[in-house]
Amino acid sequence: MHSTSPTIRADDAAAPVSRAGPARILLAEDHDPSRDALRLLLESHGFEVLPATNGREAVDLALREPIDLVLLDIMMPELDGFQVARQLREHPHTCAVPILVLTAMDGAYLPAQLAGCNEVLRKPVDIRTLVARIRLWLARVD
Repeated sequence: MHSTSPTIRADDAAAPVSRAGPARILLAEDHDPSRDALRLLLESHGFEVLPATNGREAVDLALREPIDLVLLDIMMPELDGFQVARQLREHPHTCAVPILVLTAMDGAYLPAQLAGCNEVLRKPVDIRTLVARIRLWLARVD
């Protein structure tokens, strides 16, 4: 895992999200079973999940709906994850939203950083680690 954030503690995954209402996570993943499983797991941890099936849909959704964080696959149709991240960083409504990349792709760290992503997590990702990372990034934005 590559990161630009602090080290996680064991209790971070259980820490509540300090927001009025659930944090809204844009989940951009073209693989239906992965997207559905992640959505259910994240919702069970109290997050509201806005799913996108491709890069173009992710950008459109992010510009139309308020979001608190983006979980982004790299290999997607229409726009890849790097293109999505660059477009979100260029828009005033999404330029400061944390973007976490979920990928099995080797060599994604540097291109993800150059595209404006905050963190790269390797698939398969442990859900407790993912939830802890999400909560830490949300706390940094509050």
